[in-house]
Amino acid sequence: MSEIGTGGRGRPASNNVYTVLALVAVLVLLSCVGYVWYRSSQLFKSGSPFTIETTGSVR
Repeated sequence: MSEIGTGGRGRPASNNVYTVLALVAVLVLLSCVGYVWYRSSQLFKSGSPFTIETTGSVR
């Protein structure tokens, strides 16, 4: 027979594998954004990757 309503006698709660994978994906995404920001500040004059560089007038 099945036991319905066993209460707290079951397995203790653990992190779901998909939750851990989602957290790892967010951390990797944030580190990639930080790396792109760092490299763009080295390559371009302005520190922000979102500024538009002006090199001259467009005719």
